[in-house]
Amino acid sequence: MSESFSTDLVPVSDRLEAWLCNAKPICGDCRFHFPRRLPFRGSIERRTLAGLALTRFASTPVSFAKFPIVAGNSEDRGCIVITQLEGVRQYCQSGAMALLTPGDTTLIDSGMPWTSDCAGDCARLYLRIPRWLVHEHAQTSSLPVLPRISGKSGLGATLFRLATSLYAQKILRS
Repeated sequence: MSESFSTDLVPVSDRLEAWLCNAKPICGDCRFHFPRRLPFRGSIERRTLAGLALTRFASTPVSFAKFPIVAGNSEDRGCIVITQLEGVRQYCQSGAMALLTPGDTTLIDSGMPWTSDCAGDCARLYLRIPRWLVHEHAQTSSLPVLPRISGKSGLGATLFRLATSLYAQKILRS
């Protein structure tokens, strides 16, 4: 399954509303803030990969505060693996902060409130994974809060190549 939306064909005056109409079903209960009143540009591309949602968000500056709708102890609670593709973006959760540059990756606990902010244009991939799956494969009952995994070498570079490769494969097959 593949879905995509871009503001490119939407009149400038309607772009924010159109983008929000497409973002809210994916993001859920969020409070969005658009810091500049320049013409907004944004795109959302969503693909399903082995039953998991892989979403690419790209836009001019946008910030948001996310409030989970899933209880912290729910079986539906998940994690979001975020890979920064372009620009610099800050994520905050439970007092921790991760500043991601292109290639970097972090992990968000979707059962806890979190915020995200960027001062310029940016693009990122979000891979939603059930929390139990992360715990099972990491062989731990607790996860680090917002680890910044540098994409410059080692595991971070591998994660970046894996995320972008998976996303590119879905484009080719869509």
